[in-house]
Amino acid sequence: MFKILLISFMFLTLGWSRPQCRNPDEFGRGFAEQGSPYHYWECTAVGVAELKQCPEGTEFNEQHLRCLTPGVIVPPHESNPQLQCEDGFAADLSVDPPVCIELVCERNQIVVHPPSGVPECFTVNCPEGHSATNNGLCEPIPNTQCPGASPESHLTTGYESCQVPSCTGNELTGSRHFASSDPTKFYQCKGEGAPVLIDCSPNLCFDVRWQVCVFPHDWTNSCSAPI
Repeated sequence: MFKILLISFMFLTLGWSRPQCRNPDEFGRGFAEQGSPYHYWECTAVGVAELKQCPEGTEFNEQHLRCLTPGVIVPPHESNPQLQCEDGFAADLSVDPPVCIELVCERNQIVVHPPSGVPECFTVNCPEGHSATNNGLCEPIPNTQCPGASPESHLTTGYESCQVPSCTGNELTGSRHFASSDPTKFYQCKGEGAPVLIDCSPNLCFDVRWQVCVFPHDWTNSCSAPI
């Protein structure tokens, strides 16, 4: 009976420190499992954490966020993952000393370092018209071309940032609309600090000059940098 209770207690304690896996900084690292020094949590997808076991003879080290042999001193260069690599390469922390290996990720992916130390490409699910930055945040893709617009229209330069408006201060004045990085959409403030992204009607693009959605042949770039 005592053995059954002990096993039940172990299952209950495993999971107390399970990460939510909702923030970019939760990926590419391990999380200590409070119920066992031989296990750790790793985010494998948004909202999904897997409980993994350290190799035999090692324990999860909360300082270095990976499995290490107890009592072994990690050299400073090995404990510091900030190895600078050129574009198209990433630091491989599974070897001593770390080296840069070739790793090219897609636009919607970032480089992460799981407890194994081998860099991987992790997909960040960004909304349409946005792409992932190096730290896993989603930002608008600058200056997307209006579908069907003339080739010359993208050469014009506007004065809009095409970023999400803060909807505070002067931005709340009147019924102004704001250009989006996606010309088929625009922003409108529905209240203080409440920007809403609105779709143009099919086959139309937003032109900040007229504050309305226009036909592609009437559209010009509203953003502050050429497309």
